[in-house]
Amino acid sequence: MRMHERGDLVERMPEMTTHQMEAINSAIRSLFQSNSDVESRGPIWQQRMELMTVIEELLNRCVFEKMRVKGHVRTYGSCVAKTAITCSDLNITIDIPDVDCSDAVETMKNVAELLNSATDGFDAQFFAETPMCVRVTISNVPVRITWRRDNGVKLANLLATYATIRPQYAELCRVVRKWAEICGIYSVEKRQGGLTSYGFDLMVLYFLQQKELLPCLHEMRPMMANEKKALHVIDDLYERRDLYENDTVKIAEKFGKLEESWNLALLFVEFLCFYGTRSHQNEVVQVITKNVVTKDKTRWSRKLLQIADPFRTDNVVTFTKAYQAYFFNCFLKSYLYFVIPQTVEGPLLDVTLYQKIGESPRKKKGRRKRVAPTTRTDVKTKLKSVAVGDDAPSISVEPLMNMTIEQTLEQADGGILSGSIRPQKTPACNFRLSEPPVCGFRKKMWESLDVGRVLPTWIAT
Repeated sequence: MRMHERGDLVERMPEMTTHQMEAINSAIRSLFQSNSDVESRGPIWQQRMELMTVIEELLNRCVFEKMRVKGHVRTYGSCVAKTAITCSDLNITIDIPDVDCSDAVETMKNVAELLNSATDGFDAQFFAETPMCVRVTISNVPVRITWRRDNGVKLANLLATYATIRPQYAELCRVVRKWAEICGIYSVEKRQGGLTSYGFDLMVLYFLQQKELLPCLHEMRPMMANEKKALHVIDDLYERRDLYENDTVKIAEKFGKLEESWNLALLFVEFLCFYGTRSHQNEVVQVITKNVVTKDKTRWSRKLLQIADPFRTDNVVTFTKAYQAYFFNCFLKSYLYFVIPQTVEGPLLDVTLYQKIGESPRKKKGRRKRVAPTTRTDVKTKLKSVAVGDDAPSISVEPLMNMTIEQTLEQADGGILSGSIRPQKTPACNFRLSEPPVCGFRKKMWESLDVGRVLPTWIAT
């Protein structure tokens, strides 16, 4: 579907009822309370931080002492930002001041060997990816040890500040992460495909900032002595992206106290609609300014989704261009699932989406061969000869040749409308589209996409 067609479809959707939001909120609460044994030990991020103390002691005893160096261990990622879910890694970065960056690869390989030779018998493996890391599983928790991941530490501290001033931000991030995991678009590591896990945290933060539910801490930072007393422009914010307001008292004075509780069900559905309509696809998802930053064609034009790491200013989206259609369809179809009232017999409104099947834009096209012009009679004769024999098609060629283009399109319109929108017999929802939700289907094949195929299964109906 094109962008304006998605917007038209969303505008025609009925408003959510109070019972719908109560059902979604109930499912959100039960999502993180389904396992009483796990919840009795606290949230996932808290359990990971408790394990961190054990791993830090292990690295000091089995790695740094044997290497005869002094090392520093820090935690970053979802455990610090309090957005971790069950499948989240425990991200740890190490730094050895006496080791030069040119020897980092050999040092990390040595760390993996020392962990494997420990009495506990770990299965540590070194991966020369970006960033290079050592992967090991401790107490059934996947642990990733990286080298001098300073940007990751800065990002985790920034997100942790937002989680401190508004704890429901972290809760909404966990809901979105769980939904993305069920849909198959959540990726713990880049080589698995999908979107990296902290990319969803940035998407949620940008969405809340655009709704003015959260402030932009970079715009609230104090003025430096060498700066002009003028409003910060975007270039200034990028140059000083390490500076932001992290004093919760000053944030409350400037933005106001965030005491009013959020409706997570409503925000979750609005989040799906925000990105599902693709009306913001020309914007860069960034969190350093509340102003809309449009994408730069030289850097951001290759993908429909642009998520900027605030401390690296590069695009964190790693999935391929062919994956984009499935990614955005998950947002739109999930939004339709939640916004349309559900009954025991199914949704009150049945919406079928269609996706155009075309050739890859990277496929090289060969040169056209010049052929002699043929008359209309020659074309008819050739088509009739094809319809003779054992493999003759079961259609008549002559009526198709005599039909005009307008008549052909009218038949196509009638066929697509019959299976697109089918209102149920229940009189509670009288919904009808004045035109088909999908246009432009006339010249290419279409593949029907099942709306319920990638929808979350943890929502109670």
